[in-house]
Amino acid sequence: MGPVTSLFVEGPSGRIKIDDGGSGAALPALLIHGLAGSSSQWSAQLRHLRRRRRAVALDLRGHGASEGSAPFSIEAFADDALAVADALDLRRFALLGFSLGGHVAGAVAGRVPERVAGVFLVDPASALTLLPAGDREADLAAAASDLGAFFAPMLQGARAAVRTRVLAEARATRPEVVLASLRALWTHDPVPPLRRYLASGGKARAVLSEQGRANPRRLHALLPEVTEEILPGTSHWLMMDEPDELQPRLDAFLLSL
Repeated sequence: MGPVTSLFVEGPSGRIKIDDGGSGAALPALLIHGLAGSSSQWSAQLRHLRRRRRAVALDLRGHGASEGSAPFSIEAFADDALAVADALDLRRFALLGFSLGGHVAGAVAGRVPERVAGVFLVDPASALTLLPAGDREADLAAAASDLGAFFAPMLQGARAAVRTRVLAEARATRPEVVLASLRALWTHDPVPPLRRYLASGGKARAVLSEQGRANPRRLHALLPEVTEEILPGTSHWLMMDEPDELQPRLDAFLLSL
């Protein structure tokens, strides 16, 4: 495994923090975190992937150690991911996206399908544009008043250390970034960009928590070409709860590309 470097690259809205490491002939991977998270939530996957390939995770604008100002939209986050890929000369790569990062990964793949070898989605956010307006407003009010309570249902089944870490990172994220990012999920339809990507010959796979599988608005229900698998007994943050169970599924997908 090559040396690990924590550094910044220039993005469209300020400096973007990246965690870059690993080497080898295998396809490189670019990892995108979720709402009010950071690249550190991929730490187990980065260690695993770097045994055979370069793996890079970024902090989206306004998250973690990255700078950046509005807009905090899915398309703007996709701009950040592509800025990192360009700065590091990643001409062709696999994408991993968790939760909100699943929408971002799909947006990147739909925009530059020739550069994306595959999209691996970890409990991706569902098509929230289909939520009733009242439910969306209730979610926003809950997140604004108590972020811990808002995340609590999604943290059911989480390991204690995972719960502590997720909530600490969420509370360290500026409230205006959290709320704007949540609004972005409501207005972004993840299906069209993923459909464009799949029509170009791309491959996408989702690994879901049990609560993710129960969601009628999940991507596979709307776009069956996105194959799916369930990882039981985890919270929404399944890559942190059960990394040893997720890794073989990730490896199998990457080997299929």
